[in-house]
Formats: sequence, C-alpha cells, structure tokens
Amino acid sequence: MSLTLTEAILKQHLNPVFFETGTWYGGGVRLARQVGFDTIYTLDIEPSLIINISTEFPDIVAVAGDSRCVFSDMLSTIVDPTTFWLDSHALLDGQERITTVASELEALIAWWRQGSVVLVDDIRMFGIGGCWGESCSFDRLMGLAGQLAKKHGLSIHFETTAFGVGDIMVIK
Repeated sequence: MSLTLTEAILKQHLNPVFFETGTWYGGGVRLARQVGFDTIYTLDIEPSLIINISTEFPDIVAVAGDSRCVFSDMLSTIVDPTTFWLDSHALLDGQERITTVASELEALIAWWRQGSVVLVDDIRMFGIGGCWGESCSFDRLMGLAGQLAKKHGLSIHFETTAFGVGDIMVIK
C-alpha cells in the first residue's frame, strides 16, 4: 500500500494509462485498478516485488529493472496520455540509497504526451543527507520539473499528504 498516494489524488488525474516507478508492495497498482485506469505499468529494481504483483495482476505490464536503464524504452511503447507516479527509491537492505527521479524526468521531457500528468512522491526527502534524496537535490528536482513544464506548457503545484504539506509534486 502506498503511504501517500490516495484514491482521491488518482481520481483527479485519471488517464488511460497509469505508470509507476517503485512498485513496493503494489499499493499504487491496486489504487490504479480501483480508480479505473485502462492500462497499468509498474517498474521496480527488485525482481521479487515484480513477481508478487504480476501474480496478483497478470494483465498489467510489470518490469523488473533499473528505471535509469529501461524507463525510456518502456515509454516508447506508450502513445496515450499517462499518469506517472514517480516513487522509485531504495528501501530494501543492500540497495544503493538513491532516487531515480532525475533520469525519469529527463526521459519524460523528451517523451511527453498532451494530457499526461506527473506525480512525484516524497518531496520532503529530496536533498536530505542519508536519505534517498541525496542523489537528487531539491534544486535539481525543481530544475527538471521546470524544464518539463516550460517545454510543454505545464504547471507545477504540490499536494498535501499524511506526511505534510506539499509532499507530492504535480506537473500537468
């Protein structure tokens, strides 16, 4: 279950396609199915998480891999407006303590389809030493979000979650 993504947030940003990076235990997939997305993609570096969610939902596109390596290729297969839930960061023992959101935003700048929406989770964690945000500062995150918004005529705002004001960045 996602700790911050809610049915209400997803309903506000419903599109034909839902794509999450960072499967964890499948909360995003379950919410996306419940809300009514037609096609669901999930991507995680941990194969066991992908096996688990694929077993529960055999009709979704679930890929085990590093989004820095496979995200762009996956995007190339999508033509419809998509709601992206970018929540990929290390949580499991032995994983490098990073977030891959910078490379994901870079790929989205090139791929963008009108009507798509990007939701970036855990804004509170960017740039904090010892957390996954260390690999992408808040300034870098905002710079990439600003590039995406400027290039495609989008706006940026923030949603409040149980973790506090502005913990989800919305680019649409």
